[in-house]
This record gives sequence, C-alpha cells and structure tokens, in this order.
Amino acid sequence: MKKKPHGPNPSTDKDREYHLEETRALRLHKLFSENERDKRRKYPTWKDLAALTGENRSTLMRTVARMRDQWNMPIDKCPERGGGIGYTEPVTSFPLLVMSQRQAAMLGLAQQLMTLLEGTPMYDDFKDVLRKAFANLPEGFAHVFDQFRAAVSFHTIGQAAPAAPDWDLFSTCIRAVIDKGELELEHCSAKRGAKPKKVVVHPRHVANINHAWYLFFDVPGSPLTDPPMKYALTRIREARRTGSLFKPTRSFNIDAELKTGLGAFNQKKTEAIHVRFDAEAAPFILERRWHQSQTTQLHAEGMLDLKMQVCLAPELDSLLLPWAGKMRVISPDSLRGRMRAYGEALVRDHS
Repeated sequence: MKKKPHGPNPSTDKDREYHLEETRALRLHKLFSENERDKRRKYPTWKDLAALTGENRSTLMRTVARMRDQWNMPIDKCPERGGGIGYTEPVTSFPLLVMSQRQAAMLGLAQQLMTLLEGTPMYDDFKDVLRKAFANLPEGFAHVFDQFRAAVSFHTIGQAAPAAPDWDLFSTCIRAVIDKGELELEHCSAKRGAKPKKVVVHPRHVANINHAWYLFFDVPGSPLTDPPMKYALTRIREARRTGSLFKPTRSFNIDAELKTGLGAFNQKKTEAIHVRFDAEAAPFILERRWHQSQTTQLHAEGMLDLKMQVCLAPELDSLLLPWAGKMRVISPDSLRGRMRAYGEALVRDHS
C-alpha cells in the first residue's frame, strides 16, 4: 500500500489562500462602500487600511490590485477625499456576491428539498430568502431556477415522513442552544401510561435524525462520565427559559454521539453484526450504505455478507425485518434471538 505523502498539500494550500483573499476582498468592499456613501469621510491610506483590517500592506495591495484589474472595480487614490484609497464611483454589485447559473440551479434543488417542511414557518422564511436572492438577478437565472425546480422533487412517505414538532418550541430550543440558556422542559415518554414530567436541562444541540428532530442536553449536576441525554421534540410539551445561562462542562460532538447507531438510538455498547442476504436481496443492499463501519463481500453464487459494528437498536431491526426470508443473521446470538422472537410473534398473531 502506498503511503500518503507528508507535508503541505499544494492544492489545498492554494484553495485556502484563495478563500482568504475572497474574505479580504469582501471586507474591503464593505469598507470602501461605506466610505463612498458618506461624502464627509476621508479615504484611508494604506497604513490606515492595514490598521483597520489587521492585514499587512503588501497583502492588501495584492488584493486591491486583483479587485481593480481582474474584477474591474473602480479603486484608486482620491485627492478630493484626502488622497486615500477607495471607490471612485458608486458600486452597485460585487463579483463575489453575484450568483452563477449553477448556483441558481442548486437553489432550485434546495427549494424542492425544503418542500418537506411546507406548512411550517421555516418553509415560509426560506421562500422569503429566495425572493430576496432573485430580486436583482437577470431573468435567465430565474428561468434556470424554475427548470431545476420542475425537474427534481423530494418525497418522504409513510414511516419516513417528517415528524412535525411545534415550531415555537423548536425556535426556543435552537435559541437556547446558541445562547447556552438553561431550559425547563415538560416531557412525556412514549411508553404506555407515562406521565408528563418536568426537568431542568442544559441544551447542547438540535439534530434532525431520519426526519425527526431531537434535543440533546446535559442534566445539571450529573457525572461527567454520563453521556448526553436526548428527547424527541414531538414529545416535549413545553420548553421554558429559566433565565439562567450555563457553561458547558464537557465537549459535545454530534457525529461522535451518533457513530455507534443507525439513528437516534446511540447506546455506547456495540456488537459485531454479520448478516447474509440471498442473491435476490443482494443488489438492493449494495445500493445503500447503512453505516460507516460497514463492509460487504459478494459471493460467486450471488449471496452477500454484510458486517458492521453498531449497537443493537430498533433502527437495526427495522432495516433487517423487511428482508425476512431473504436474509439470515449469522451473529451475534442476541440479534438472532430478536429475529426469531419477531418471527414467532408473527406466526402466533397470523396463524
């Protein structure tokens, strides 16, 4: 196996510098535009620009040269504005803020994806963003947007349909995560006979997992070794800010939290899963990757062995059960027992 070369990656370094220069250009554009609009202001000298931006003079001169020579921006010294550097005439558009036709097409796809949230305030806000984005674009760009919107659609039907939480509650949870604001939740478990209970929490993250929203949180005073807890937003009846802020006592990484499972159930204990699918099921299983730890081996007779390291959770069962009769769990024994129990229950209830 070839070892990956060590040292700097020229392509990556070049991209990083390009993005840094774009950021500098945007800052300069904002500064130049503000100065141009206020006719009383003197334009800054190179020394002033360096102090205002925290960049050195040679770097700023390179960026300004690119803005002037490649993007045709009207930048020069202006004797009538104190001899400093700035726009010599009003600038109504900026190259980095102009949308390409491909980007307009991507917005068309995004609009169709957002229809999954139609009827919610989020969808209304997104439509308003689109209206503003296309307000000053040429007619042809709107045409490209409409073409892509008409050509592609997204659908989640049945059990995969999005769970619709209360959107005021959703906003409260998001704002509390951002502000690090303590919440008092009233939550009711989905278990039969469960009673609503109130709990004070430190919200850490809101995640959409398989089209359902979850709030991850710490419980104040719990041991640092305890994992974050989570509630489905559809089971939270009320979320109220207590007025207190909190300082997180441990880091939080949503990817690490979800790494062990196939959905919202993310127990830390994992099992080595080995399932064999018959030749009829194999092509469909190969079409999708269930988990990042997944490996597959296709046999000459068409059977497929799938292996992965995940926790035993309802999402695993829901992936395997539709293939009953076309798959066999090889290991672990605990999962074989679960599949056998499902089969016995089906025979009992349908005999």
